[in-house]
Amino acid sequence: DEQAEVSMSMGLDAQLDYVSRVILSPEWSQRRKACEVAAMIGQKMGRGHMERLAGTLVDVALMDGDAEVRQAAAEAIVTFDHEVQQQAAQRICEDGLRYEFESLHCSRRNVKTAACSAIGRLGADFGLPYLEVLQDCLKDKSSMVKKTAMAALCAWGKPVASQEIARMLVQDLGRAVIGDRDPPVRAAACDALGSILEGAPDLPHPVVEEPEDDDDEVDELQEEPVARARTLSDEELQPLNIAVRYITRVLQSDDYASVRRSAASALGSIGGEVCVAQAECLFVATLQDKDKEVRLRAAASLTKLGGLYTQQIAEALAMALEGRDLDPSAKLAAVGALHTQGTLDQKYATTVSSALLDADEDVRELAAWTLLNAEEASLPYGKRLMSTAVNDKVAYVQAAAVNVLQALSGQLAPSDFAEQLAAGLSSEDVSARWGALKALRALGLDAVEPYSRELALLLSDDSWYVRSLATEMLLELGPRGSSDSQPVLVKALHSLDSEVRRTSAITLGKHGEVASHHAAALCTRMLANRPGVKSDDPDADLSEKIEVKTACMWALGQLDPESVVPLIHNLDDGLFHRNTEYRLAATEALTRLGPKAVALRKDQLGTMESNDRDDRVREAAARALKHIFG
Repeated sequence: DEQAEVSMSMGLDAQLDYVSRVILSPEWSQRRKACEVAAMIGQKMGRGHMERLAGTLVDVALMDGDAEVRQAAAEAIVTFDHEVQQQAAQRICEDGLRYEFESLHCSRRNVKTAACSAIGRLGADFGLPYLEVLQDCLKDKSSMVKKTAMAALCAWGKPVASQEIARMLVQDLGRAVIGDRDPPVRAAACDALGSILEGAPDLPHPVVEEPEDDDDEVDELQEEPVARARTLSDEELQPLNIAVRYITRVLQSDDYASVRRSAASALGSIGGEVCVAQAECLFVATLQDKDKEVRLRAAASLTKLGGLYTQQIAEALAMALEGRDLDPSAKLAAVGALHTQGTLDQKYATTVSSALLDADEDVRELAAWTLLNAEEASLPYGKRLMSTAVNDKVAYVQAAAVNVLQALSGQLAPSDFAEQLAAGLSSEDVSARWGALKALRALGLDAVEPYSRELALLLSDDSWYVRSLATEMLLELGPRGSSDSQPVLVKALHSLDSEVRRTSAITLGKHGEVASHHAAALCTRMLANRPGVKSDDPDADLSEKIEVKTACMWALGQLDPESVVPLIHNLDDGLFHRNTEYRLAATEALTRLGPKAVALRKDQLGTMESNDRDDRVREAAARALKHIFG
């Protein structure tokens, strides 16, 4: 890595020399780094250097024993000029793809696999001229070669469907979907078909060579496709229809979930009327498949089909939730499918809200997320969301309900739920207190204000998460509800926990002038010893922690000057303190308190402006003195 960094700081010749040396290193990491450097300088080098280096990189992409190195080599080739990439694609095809081996143990199998990967990375522009060669790889003896070739076709996607051999290619992939013995190959075939046939395109008909002599036969050949196109059996035998039929079959019956997942996604990608006809199969998979990911992918594919089918399936899913089925997986699939359907009608939201009380935690979580898509339809079920947010014993279910409530913030009526949530603030369960705080916050400041005293009490909570959240909410409130919270905050200034003392001081400062009658309490806290700390050592430092002193000093600067000026001598503790942040807080507090306070300490401020070792303090002192000297 250090050598690579050095090489990037050198000139182009030195960089080329580095690549040519290191790319032959016995260390795979060095060879990969050489390929990465080659990619970074790809557009800088001349045509001759580029062609020579491309030849080396092709050898590495085909022959190197490490997959990461081969991939890095292909990534480097992509950065070269168009003509060089064409030459590289030709070499990859001739040296890697056009090779038939008799034994699966032959080392050329790895070369062929690497060639498929490299040609796929070069993209459709350079790979499509060799589509026939890649098609031959689909019939290879090696599952690895077949799978990598299918991955290349999947990467090229829709442009493959416009090629003359697209029909034969789709037929080969369809046969692999149902006939290959290796599950990863079947899954890769489904992925390739979903990418190539996206949007259900019309595949080009193969070109028919015209006979030279018999004109009647030519006329017959020209009319025959039209006649066949009118028959139902011929339509059903189109490669697209057959491929969809095969994909549907593996979705229904394949033993491997990875294959069924790819099949479900492929049907959604292909779409069109040919896949709409398979909506019932997707619906069954959505409700009944044993694998959760298959169910959710099938539901997502149903959503892509849209229209009437989505409406019918949403109703059926809602009916499944209303049933007495004790199998949680069925309910989970139903809620998950409804979640992917998007905005729900009122009747579906009613059904889903009942799933918030389900015995299975996954169903409850999905139900909460699904109600987010219900928009206004979910508002009548806010109480159930609130109850889930406060009372659910599973953390991620509770979090899902809270996030939905936050998303619906401003749409819920605070008066309907605030009192119920406030009761959760005093719960013995930490998660209930946290959930009540989050849900109450979602209702907005108007709902939170009447419970400012309860929030202040939570500043001393045993849970750091609850304390932090209560602090944030109190700071958001500002002076609102201060008459109820201030007595609790003043008492909290004497807490044994320094973080609680600091937070209480900051919150009082946020109250501004309405907290001015507590200025003496802030001064006492700032200058007193730490609560509960005693020592027999007369030289022991028992003074308040500096972060608490700084918070108190900042808070004093937010109060009414008339209440602080009589206590101005208390600020002297900070003006010449060794701690920079404390000095800065004292100087800024004097600035905010105005000309009267500055005039009483102008000599100290003048000394600080001239002599303080910190730039920020000197600048703050200068700003303060402007109050009296202009």
